[in-house]
Amino acid sequence: MYLRLLLYCLILLTCGCAKLQILPQLLTLKAVGDNKTIQQDFVERQDSSFEKLKTAFEEDKLKSYPNKKKILDAFGQPITTKEDVYQGEKVNRWLYRYSVRFFKSDKIYLYFDSSDNLIGSQYIPAPPQSSVDKVSVHDASQPK
Repeated sequence: MYLRLLLYCLILLTCGCAKLQILPQLLTLKAVGDNKTIQQDFVERQDSSFEKLKTAFEEDKLKSYPNKKKILDAFGQPITTKEDVYQGEKVNRWLYRYSVRFFKSDKIYLYFDSSDNLIGSQYIPAPPQSSVDKVSVHDASQPK
């Protein structure tokens, strides 16, 4: 009886030590999982903001957002910014699109003058899906 109790206590103690040895790895996995949730929330917010911008563009309501500050307040940060030339004038070009659709996404470019005023916009629809892009599955057991 005494030997069984001693053996049982020994097993319990060694199991606890094993948890302590891998605790840093467990905490890292938890942090990665938490980070994925944060990333997904960010993507959803960005895509929702792009949908709002797209609607404003389609309804010709971008005039309601005459400068960078109003655009940022309404639609958030652009995906990228770049110095460019628009209608012969040096401008700051902002790109908005869906966050994780790099090449197959609608795009909206906003152009700002040196005083940060919105001077133009451009909508580029997503390219149509080609037959190469389409995935088809064939059952190998079926004759062609």
